[in-house]
Amino acid sequence: MKNLAILSFILALGLGGLWLIQGMHMGTLTEKAVRTFATDDFGDEVETITWQETLEIGLDVAIPGIGGFGLLGVGLLLLSNPVRKKIAIGALALGALGMLGSAASLMMAFVG
Repeated sequence: MKNLAILSFILALGLGGLWLIQGMHMGTLTEKAVRTFATDDFGDEVETITWQETLEIGLDVAIPGIGGFGLLGVGLLLLSNPVRKKIAIGALALGALGMLGSAASLMMAFVG
């Protein structure tokens, strides 16, 4: 149980690190604007914007995912102690809800 708890904490830290590396966006980005500059036939510089598909997670995915993995780790650590099993079940349930919320936010980023 303790090994799974440590893995869960590592996944929570990894998700937070991914959010930091990708630019700390508030919402999940599925498209990114790419600006290019070109010179037209008259010598004027013209800017064109094209949209490139990307997936950069935002807080709408990162917070429930980090919380879910963190609570899952806490629940697994508490399950290894037989005295605190009731608290562990609550933490596991909240962790599962957090991860479901993260998955739902990620699906909504693609659908809507």
